[in-house]
Formats: sequence, C-alpha cells, structure tokens
Amino acid sequence: MKRFLRSASGPRAGKTERLLVGLLAVLGCLQGYLFLTGYRLTADDVDFQYHLMNGWAAAWDFTWLAAVSQGRVVHLLDVPFAMLAAYFADSFAFRLLYTALYFLCFVLLAMYVSLLARLRIGVLVLLVLLSLHPLDYFHLPPNAYPAHLTLPFLLILLTRIGLLRARAGGARSGRGWETAMLAGCFVGVMFSEYAFLFAAALMGAEFIARLAEQHAARGTWRATLPASLLHRDTLKDAFVLALFLVIYLAFRAMYPSSYEGNQLAGEVDLAAVGRTLIGHIFGGTSLASLSRYGEQLPAMIHAIGYMELVVLAAIMLVTFVVGMLGFWQAGADCDRRWLMRRCGAIVAASLLGAVLVTLPLALTFKYQSWCGDLSACIFLDSRISYLGVAAMVAALMVVTVVGLRSGLLCAMLVPVVFSAILAVLGGLTYLNNLRIEWDMQRYVAGWERAGRLACLSDEQLEEAGTLLPELIDPAQRISMSPGFDRAAYWRDYITLQRHYRDDCSAAIVRIGDIYPPRPDGRIFFGHGASGTEYLAGGWYAQEGWGVWSQGREAQVYLPIQGGIQSLLIEAHALLLPTHSEQPVVFYINGSEVGRAVLDKPHDNRIELNIPAEVNEEAARLGLLLLKMRFLDPVNQKALGLGEDNRTLALGLRFITVGKQDKALGLGVD
Repeated sequence: MKRFLRSASGPRAGKTERLLVGLLAVLGCLQGYLFLTGYRLTADDVDFQYHLMNGWAAAWDFTWLAAVSQGRVVHLLDVPFAMLAAYFADSFAFRLLYTALYFLCFVLLAMYVSLLARLRIGVLVLLVLLSLHPLDYFHLPPNAYPAHLTLPFLLILLTRIGLLRARAGGARSGRGWETAMLAGCFVGVMFSEYAFLFAAALMGAEFIARLAEQHAARGTWRATLPASLLHRDTLKDAFVLALFLVIYLAFRAMYPSSYEGNQLAGEVDLAAVGRTLIGHIFGGTSLASLSRYGEQLPAMIHAIGYMELVVLAAIMLVTFVVGMLGFWQAGADCDRRWLMRRCGAIVAASLLGAVLVTLPLALTFKYQSWCGDLSACIFLDSRISYLGVAAMVAALMVVTVVGLRSGLLCAMLVPVVFSAILAVLGGLTYLNNLRIEWDMQRYVAGWERAGRLACLSDEQLEEAGTLLPELIDPAQRISMSPGFDRAAYWRDYITLQRHYRDDCSAAIVRIGDIYPPRPDGRIFFGHGASGTEYLAGGWYAQEGWGVWSQGREAQVYLPIQGGIQSLLIEAHALLLPTHSEQPVVFYINGSEVGRAVLDKPHDNRIELNIPAEVNEEAARLGLLLLKMRFLDPVNQKALGLGEDNRTLALGLRFITVGKQDKALGLGVD
C-alpha cells in the first residue's frame, strides 16, 4: 500500500506515508463498520440459499439449470460461490470477511491507477471511493450478492497489478510469473460478464498507456499504432479475452438463452439507452441514495446519539486532512504539464471504462424498463462503473488544483475547497448509510425470528399452519421470486438452524415469544413511538400523529400473553366529497372478526370483539396478526383532487388490547 502513497524521499516522506496509511485505515473502519450490522438477500440470493440448504446435489442441479437456461457458462463458477455467500450471510465473521475483501478492492484499484499512470494519485482515488460509497438496499454488493463482484474483482486487480510490476521490470518477473498472473486474471473473468467487462476496461487502459509510451519513443502514430497492437503484452491480454469469448459464445450456441436480462431491446431507443446508462453510472454513488432519502437527513441528525456525532465529526476531519495531504502528494516534485496530461488520460480512460461496463445493460429492454427514475436506476454494473467514476473525479480534482496553481491564494484555497467538499460528502454518506443501517437491523429481523423458532418443536410450529411465513416476516420485506414456496423455505431454514443453535431459552415457549414484549395500555403508532416495531406490511412512512395505510391492505402484529377479549382501534380516515365513507374488513390470524365503516375524518373508534375460537388460537400462538382490508382506498392525484399520489384509507393512531365495556363510536357487524 505504501507504494502508491510515496511522495518523496527522506524521513519526512516516511512519516507522511505512515500517517496516510493510518488515517485511511481509520476512515475505512469508520465508513465500513455499518456494513457489518446486517445483510440484504435478493430474491436470487434466497434461491441460492434455499437450494444449498437442500444439499450439494440440489445446489449443482440448480447451478446447471441456471447456466443452460440463460446460456451463461459463467454461472458454473459464479453461482456456487453466490450460494455459499448467501448461505453464510447471517454469520458476522463471514460479513466481516467479505466486507474487508470488498473494501480491499478499493485499495487495489487506487494502487493500480497509481502504478499505471505513474502518479501519486492513489490517496485521492481511495478517498473518493470511501467518501461516496452507499450502503443501499438495491442489487448492490456487498449488501446483496455478497461475493458476486468481490472475489472476481479482487483476483483481477491483484493479477493486473502483478502484471504491471512484472512488465515494468519489478522484483517478480519472468514467463512463469506472467503466465500465473494471466491465468489468475482468466479465472476472475470467468466469474461473470461484469468481470469480463471490468478486465477488458483495465486492459484497454493499459493499452492506451502502452500506446502513449510507444508514441513518445517513435514520434509518429503511423509507426506507433501497429507496434502497440502487435506488442507481446497486448497479444497476451487479447488472448485472455478471446479465450473467454470463445468459451462463452460456444456455450451460448449450445444452450440459447431464454433469460430476458441478456436480451437486447428490439429497437434501439437512444433516449432510453442514455437514461439507463447515466442512471446506472450515477446509481453507484451515494449521491443517488441521498437523492432518494435526503429529506430524511434532518430527522436523522436529531435522532443520532453522542457516539454517532463523534464518528461523523471524525469522518469529516479525517477526510479533510487526508484530502489536503493527498493533493500535496499528487503535485509534489512533478512537472505540471506532464501531470495534467496523465490526469487527462485517467479521466478519459475512466469514463470510457464506466461506459463500457454499463452499456450492455443499457441496451437491454429489461433494464431500460426498470430505469424510470435515475435515482433508482441501479444494478450490479453500477458498482463497477463507480470505480471508474472515483478515479475520474480524483483526476479531475488534481487537474483543477494544478491548473489553478497560478498564485499563492489559488494554490492554497483550491485544495482546501476540494478537501472540504469531500469531507461534507463523506459526512452525508455516513448519515445516509447510518439511516439504512438502522433499517437493515429491521430487515434481517425475519431471519432472526426464524432462528429463534428453531427452539420450538415441530408440533408447535404446525400450530401456525399457513400463517408461518407471515408470522416470521409480516411485512414480507424479504424478497422472493414469484411462485417461490415461502413456507417450505422457512421450514427448511428453521430445521437448519436447529443444528447450530445452542442458546435456546426457556422464555421461547410460543411463537409470540420471538417478538419483543408488547407494552401495556394504548400503543401509539406515531413516528418513533412504541408501535413502530409492530407495523407489518401496507404502511407509508410514519408521521408525528400516526401512520397512513398504503393500498388495499395493511397489517399489524401484536404479541399477547393469554387470551384477549377485544381490540380498540383509534384512527383517522381519508374522506372526500365523492368518498364520504371508508369501509374496512378486519382479520385476526386469517379469520374475519368484524367490519366497520369509517365516516369521520378524525377520531374514529372501532372495537373488535374477538370470537372464542380466534382468541384460543391467538393465545396458543402468543401472537395476534391483525389485517385490515380497505374496500375503497383513495388516490387524490388520480382523482384530480391534489398532488398527493399515495393511495390512502385509514390513518392508524392507537390500538388498545384488552376488555372494553362497550363499543364506542362506530359499530361492528
């Protein structure tokens, strides 16, 4: 790592190197620890995990079927590792490993850029990568597809760095070493089309650098271009790419693809291609995430504690200091014109690389249709193009700093401004990631609840019947493919957990015990109140007074001790001149328990008397799953009555569990 930090010779340079290494390590830990809290398995990851839980034979059958149905030979290598990553995602030690490896790719890219361009710009590249990296719920590693990009990228970067050093006459060189590096690069490329495009982008950048050196030596492009194209290093790299294409296309010819994700759009819509291309590149940065959730940052600042404020201040301070040292290092002892030409080449190569890895997806109809909003136009390639964006931004900043070094004021002021901008962006990224980390803790609660259910007997689990998936993941936040058997998945997951759990507590005696205890009295559902953790699916963001229902159904789950006689619900209703009533049907644990018609905008009070058989089942489970079905929800924008595009019916404020002397307000059939 010190190789790309080196700025000069002598004791002072050594101290600067050690300081930068320490500061960058601290910054990586401060920005990266949030990635360890939880995980997000995509629907694909759940498939991977499920098939591996059923044994290696089932896993291989699934791998082969995925490869032949999609015509993608890369699945034969990629899917097994994806299965293992999904299988161990709930292990903290494994999350620590793949997060460390993922961030190590940032370090290797910074080293690679410095070695290739022969510039001390690695610090700034790494700083940009750390300052703009979002923790997000989209199809972005390492939160989803934990090993999909980490392993191949790590292998490709390591081998390309090894080749650069060998070809430059480094300590390790020779035919055996170079052959090993090329073989390792080929293995990395065989993981996926994304890895192929990434390696091709790096090889293209190396060819440009080789072309520039040949031109400087020969003086004319007419002699330079053929010599560079026929250079032995160019031919060796081309052989790696050609070998991949031969294997890939031969497999595709044998097994034509039926996968819409690699089918080109029938007609080339340049506007759709451009939107998808820009959106996928933009989506890899935290700016896209901030554009989606930025309005929540003021509330985040008020909600965070003392330790989070200390971490925020430390991130901004360390980022600023590293930025100043990085700018000083990049321009130290360097010819101005030579540095600007090199940085310009980095900008051009990085932009071309970002476009290269993103363009194939931008040409497919599936991803064009997903890309309605630029801030949500994100997929795996966004993480790849992000690497190029970081190198490009770092080089542009250096060009600006060097280009404006005409006076003492500019020479001092411009690095300060850029360092301050990076510090602010790093702080905003941390706040945004912290908000997502808090939500991620709730996201993994389904797996945690299923793990605690491993302490119950099969007979107790059978009591839940078809409700088991809803009781484990009431909001169904864990995405699964259409037609996927949720019940079978959760049963297999619980069975697997029984082999690993040794901390079963006597307190886990009913299904309801996997939830936090319910507070006594009225449960308030306003923002940050006690009812927050009991909201399942079908709700918009909470507000100070309560929470609005979303769409035609909404659910609340409540742990109970013993039987209950009634529920008292206090709620608002969305009423309009053309919609003067809101009819609602109520279900408890799948059984209808009442109906009501809300005819007041505020202070509706509905008491539900619980039938004996429903009460008995709820007491046995220790849990009450309340579902509300809305027969006439309203979308004001669709009716031309306002700009609110939400589909609303009931605004939940309070629920009281217990015996009520009499029904108040609205009657119940």
